[in-house]
Amino acid sequence: MNLSPFFRPSAFAPSERISTADCVAQHRLLTKADHSISIFDLFPDYVMILNTCRQIIFANRALNSLLQVKPEFLVGLRPGEALALHPCRKRFRGLRHDGILPFLRRG
Repeated sequence: MNLSPFFRPSAFAPSERISTADCVAQHRLLTKADHSISIFDLFPDYVMILNTCRQIIFANRALNSLLQVKPEFLVGLRPGEALALHPCRKRFRGLRHDGILPFLRRG
């Protein structure tokens, strides 16, 4: 799957990111070192934990279920990439969401 259109430089924050392999290593370290992290899987709300490069290293079951993806799919993505958010035209100064809206409308 080619996600290259999503990997454009950010206008508001540094665009540096670490490799997906390093994100997976952070995920494993987080989930194995701290078993209390599994408490987030019990939350009905959506939870994601980001590293310093704003990449997802943990997403709870509720978020994975909403997006209908396996947990490992989100590791390494940024929240906007995971939720299919795209920068809007400058006059709107925000994000539009093409991906998450259909899920929310099903409610």
